Amino acid sequence: MSYIRTKKHVVLSICLLLALLLTSFPQKLEAKSSAFKIENGVLLSYTGKSSTVTIPSTVTEIGSFAFSNNKYVQTVTIPKTVKTVGESAFSGCTKLKKVTMKSGVTTINDYAFSGCTKLTTITIPKTVTSVGSGAFQNTSWVKKQKATYVKVGNGVLIKYNGKATSLTLPSTIKYIADEAFASSKITKITLSSSVKAVGERAFANCTKLTSVTLSSKIKKIEASTFYGCSKLKSITIPDSVTEIAGSAFQNCKKLSKVTFAASSKLKTIGFEAFSNCTSLGSVTLPASLKELGISAFENSGITTITIPSSITTINYGTFRNCSKLPVKKEAIQMW
Repeated sequence: MSYIRTKKHVVLSICLLLALLLTSFPQKLEAKSSAFKIENGVLLSYTGKSSTVTIPSTVTEIGSFAFSNNKYVQTVTIPKTVKTVGESAFSGCTKLKKVTMKSGVTTINDYAFSGCTKLTTITIPKTVTSVGSGAFQNTSWVKKQKATYVKVGNGVLIKYNGKATSLTLPSTIKYIADEAFASSKITKITLSSSVKAVGERAFANCTKLTSVTLSSKIKKIEASTFYGCSKLKSITIPDSVTEIAGSAFQNCKKLSKVTFAASSKLKTIGFEAFSNCTSLGSVTLPASLKELGISAFENSGITTITIPSSITTINYGTFRNCSKLPVKKEAIQMW
């Protein structure tokens, strides 16, 4: 009997020792499905405390602020089902170190990973074609990027580190992210035909920029793309462009000439697109144009403007305070 008791004590001791050893080592905490709030494929929030998170394959979009300021997550895997990483989705995740995005993600929105100060490793697939303002702001990863042209995904330029001020972009660049050149010292830039899209505020407040040659593949000049380029003198809008968005050339004080391609497909000039362009003189709008947005040319210096018969909408204030237009003041204010 004593032998049997001794044997039981030995087995029990071994079990206790194994349990102690297992609990002595740090364990990788996997996220529980109950911690994810998902509606119609959008991950709205994550309330878990796991260090390792794999986004469920039922998710197609990571919503704005879904993980914002989470103090536990260190590693995130985003599956191929996800197409969009929302605004500030992971902002302020100060312990986040590694992000793996599977092929499928196309859009990383504004400030998606902003303030992830320990983020050093991020895998961005070739499917990504759009990156928003400050998407990687204040991350260790972006601070390590020293290339002249910092590109991610499918040739998306997110940052320019060069010293040259007169540039012809290489053909490896297909997309220009929001604010990629904002407030830089560039004086001249030519976008090669490989460039398909330019993000919002991409060249905003480039106060030394005097010359721009746009790519023939661009379909839209986004909001505030050239806002505040106070020395830009002229621009030719290629025939591929169908829309000039709000404030695209606002406050371009030296802009005196806007030329539209003979075969222009332009449909819309947006809100305040050319407002405060005080050096503008004569403007001939293309025959394809349908709509002039609110305050599109407000406070500009235009002296004459040719409006095509194709126009269906001239919004309020389009020519407000255009004092050099030879039209009755009342009519200008209405337009």
